[in-house]
Amino acid sequence: MKKYLIPLLILLAAPAFARPIIIAHRCGGGLAPENTVVAAKNAWKIGADLAEIDVRITKDGKAVLCHDENIIRYTGVDKNVADATFAELRKLDFGSYFDKKFAGEKIATLQEFLATVPKGKLVMYDLKCGGDRAVEIISACVKAAHAEDSFLVLADPDTIRAFRKAIPKTKALGHLDNYSVEDTKKLFGELGSRDAIFNGWEKGPDFVEKAVKAGLKPWAWTIDDVNKAKELVEHGAAGIITNRPDLMLAAFTDVKPVTRRPNILGHRGVRALAPENTLVSMQRAWDDGADMIETDIWLTKDKKLVLSHENSVKRCAGVDLKITDATFAQLRSLDFGSHKGKEFAGEKIPTLQEALTLMPKGKKMAIEIKDDRPEVFPILEKVIDTCGVRDRVRIISFSYNAVVQSKKQMPDVTAYFLMNGRNKVDWQAKCDQLKKDNIDGFSIEPHMITDESVAVFRANKMPFMCGVTNT
Repeated sequence: MKKYLIPLLILLAAPAFARPIIIAHRCGGGLAPENTVVAAKNAWKIGADLAEIDVRITKDGKAVLCHDENIIRYTGVDKNVADATFAELRKLDFGSYFDKKFAGEKIATLQEFLATVPKGKLVMYDLKCGGDRAVEIISACVKAAHAEDSFLVLADPDTIRAFRKAIPKTKALGHLDNYSVEDTKKLFGELGSRDAIFNGWEKGPDFVEKAVKAGLKPWAWTIDDVNKAKELVEHGAAGIITNRPDLMLAAFTDVKPVTRRPNILGHRGVRALAPENTLVSMQRAWDDGADMIETDIWLTKDKKLVLSHENSVKRCAGVDLKITDATFAQLRSLDFGSHKGKEFAGEKIPTLQEALTLMPKGKKMAIEIKDDRPEVFPILEKVIDTCGVRDRVRIISFSYNAVVQSKKQMPDVTAYFLMNGRNKVDWQAKCDQLKKDNIDGFSIEPHMITDESVAVFRANKMPFMCGVTNT
């Protein structure tokens, strides 16, 4: 399926909001001394969705929160963080520069900050230090605090990959001030992210629209002016990074966060992070919290259902061979992982039965039928019943014949007809056709959702799902 399910790490990288995501810059540095525990607690108390922090490493290897390389602005002492021990920094007052009522506020360690983070909140890490030592120290802090799920890193792709070796759940955030829109889409899309920050004062509404049109979700920094924030949001900004989260939250109170989390669906597992339609890709999706995985099936020459988007395995295995002409043994001897990266070398093509066996209790799988030959359907039913998951699979296909045949074979298994294209559709006729053939509903592209189509669906009590593209 080319354009159907939402790639998994995109939805895990940020909560789903109808209003922009409000990110407390340096923990809300316009309300309290920036990057301190007192600022963090205040940001969470007033309802910030995320907190942005700056992380540096001391001379003796302690991860601390500090934006400036030199601490003179905060403490009056002319010293770089990297040249000071933690004990030396801890003696200093990091609060009085902001207001006397914060006198005595200490520099915060990363672990102290992480202890303030409420469950379900994300943290945006702006790394002011680099190299293997920083990756090792910061990763150790995050793991010690069991904060892997909240780990959102603003860094170059290589640094993010280094963090993922230690923390596989590391979420990526692009930087539209350092990369073009096209490069951000490519480099960070490969890491499973569409979220990216940009300077909201230097780049205006036209830039936001360009980024959104490219499929990115731009977050504007650093915006403390409500009118500016509203202008950027009207043109598509998905997040506002601000020193004054209180003002931004108040400005957008009429647009409330979505209260029910949408289902998270992994497209071919997590194809942005691992070889598509492989067990390693599916396990990654389950580990990252997917509710459902979409996969594609073909029938081999010797009647095994295997996972692959195309009949030809050339793109994924480098061999000019069709699944329908090959035995399972032939396919199993091929490498389906190296095309995605050396770390996946030797990954094998899986059977549908292996994939269904891997599926955790309570999860679901959408099986897209690519091969609609008649012999597929009884074999498909047998595999589903062998795994005991008849109530946890959904059949989908762009082939109307495949959807009809699956309903005839398994009337109790939900089946949706996939549709795309730009031609005008007679939705009433389509609904009549689906009801006649006992098809459960549609999956359609976003541009197909109009007042007219939705009215027809509602009148016919016809379920539909909205497909989401990567562009």
